[in-house]
Amino acid sequence: MVSRAWYAGPGRVDVHGVPEGYDALVLRRAAGVLAAEQRPVLHVARDDARLARLSEAVGFFAPEIDLLGFPAWDCLPYDRVSPNSQLVSRRLDSLTRLASPVVEVGRPRLVITTVAAILQRVPTRKLLAPAVKRLRIGDQVDGDELVGFFQRNGYTRTDTVREPGEYAIRGGIIDVYPAGLAEPLRLDLFGDTLEAIREFDPMSQRSTGRREAVDLKPASEVLLDEASIARFRAGYRALFGPETADDPLYESISAGRKHIGLEHWLPLFH
Repeated sequence: MVSRAWYAGPGRVDVHGVPEGYDALVLRRAAGVLAAEQRPVLHVARDDARLARLSEAVGFFAPEIDLLGFPAWDCLPYDRVSPNSQLVSRRLDSLTRLASPVVEVGRPRLVITTVAAILQRVPTRKLLAPAVKRLRIGDQVDGDELVGFFQRNGYTRTDTVREPGEYAIRGGIIDVYPAGLAEPLRLDLFGDTLEAIREFDPMSQRSTGRREAVDLKPASEVLLDEASIARFRAGYRALFGPETADDPLYESISAGRKHIGLEHWLPLFH
């Protein structure tokens, strides 16, 4: 087999027939070329298995690269189930980071995705960039406003936080599992002041570390604010006619509640 790999102009790298492992070095060089212009390299892998192997190789050869993985959903189009919360968390972490300016000037950035993932529609950059809420120790936090943020951005309220996209409230303590983090966080409030941000193990619920700040990102690619709900209602009626009393999807969305599988109707929300 002939192995070929070369940099082929702005934003494009041709990698064909390259042995696995060496392609990670090619992508590292390409990301370095574009780093000065603060432009990321996008590599489309065959499938999720190849995405995982290539991400591991890039992480080994080039730990300095800002590596973003963007997997596809693990369900079929218009399925009656929602995609896995861990996958959604990874996707939203990558999308929100891409929507925000690159913080470290000159640091190479590489996005690895799959054929299936790039065929899916995603929310716009202008919608995701302002949907990130930053909290720091010492900030004044309005509890009702924070709950409203969770509800608009696809979080689910539970008694015990174990999965990405969940939150729980117990007096002045708020547990939340934001996108992009390996573990959930415990926000300790004294009145309206954020006194501590602690990481904890979702199984044992014991603290494992502390943070000075955190970026709370959306937990769903569907944001249930007034404008998106209105767009969904209008689009849904245009496609299927007047609403009926036995349509749980339409009723749930109209009330601002998440419904299983609502992600498959993404184009009606945006």
